[in-house]
Amino acid sequence: MTIVIPDRCLEVIHNYEGDEKVKEVLERVVVGSEELEGYTLVDRLLRYEDRIVIGDCVSFKRKILQTLHESPLGGRSGIQNTYLRVKQLFHWPRLKTEVKEFVLACDTCKRCKNENIAYLGLL
Repeated sequence: MTIVIPDRCLEVIHNYEGDEKVKEVLERVVVGSEELEGYTLVDRLLRYEDRIVIGDCVSFKRKILQTLHESPLGGRSGIQNTYLRVKQLFHWPRLKTEVKEFVLACDTCKRCKNENIAYLGLL
C-alpha cells in the first residue's frame, strides 16, 4: 500500500529537523519513556492537544499566517480573530505575539482599517 502525504505535511515534518526543542519532544513521544501531557504523534506529525506543532521556521509560520489572515477565509479579520483561527489548527511558542506582530505589520490593514477607539473630544 502507498500512503500519500500532502506537501504541506512534508514541509511541517522537514521543519522539525531544524528545531532542537521539537526534536527533543518528538524523541520523548516516540520512545514513550516519559508521558508528555497533551503531545501525540499522528501520521508523523507532532500534535499538541490535537493541534499541529510547527517547528521554528519563520518562513513557514509566515505562510500559515498569510493564508489564515489574507485569504478570503481570513478576510483580514484583526488580531484576535486571526489568532483564534491559527490557534485552532496550529501550535508553536509565542503564537499570540507573532500573530499580533504580523497583523500590525499588514500593509492593507494599516491603510484600510481604522482604529476602534472613542473620540477623545475637546481638551
